[in-house]
Amino acid sequence: MRLRDSAILATLLLIATASVATAQRATLTRPLGGLHLGSIVLRDSALNRFAERLQLSDEQRGQMQDIAEGYRSANEDVLERMERMREELRTLRASPTRPTQDMFVEVMDRYDHPDLDVARAERRLAMRIRSILTPEQLKQVTSG
Repeated sequence: MRLRDSAILATLLLIATASVATAQRATLTRPLGGLHLGSIVLRDSALNRFAERLQLSDEQRGQMQDIAEGYRSANEDVLERMERMREELRTLRASPTRPTQDMFVEVMDRYDHPDLDVARAERRLAMRIRSILTPEQLKQVTSG
């Protein structure tokens, strides 16, 4: 009886630990409700829609514009590298011969995995945006 109880307790602890770890990982990889903030701040029209949806104050809009301009200038080379890589991958997929997995990996290696740099930049961007939002606005964003 004790062995069974211990096994059940161990299983429940394992499930609880895995659930917490998964939730933390989701928070780190998608810090603001899964939004792709990089694509929002790259275009003024998307940034304006985002600001209107959250009903940002004039001060917040100015801060958001500064954050967007900083993101654009700091990541210009990474974003350009990412677009060139995407274009090459599209071309590879459209080729008459079926590309191998190694061919895709070779392209990503050649561009030094800009997707990882973009992910890091988006996490920093999310932290900066999070810092200017009110608790209610933050709740709106994270709840979708």
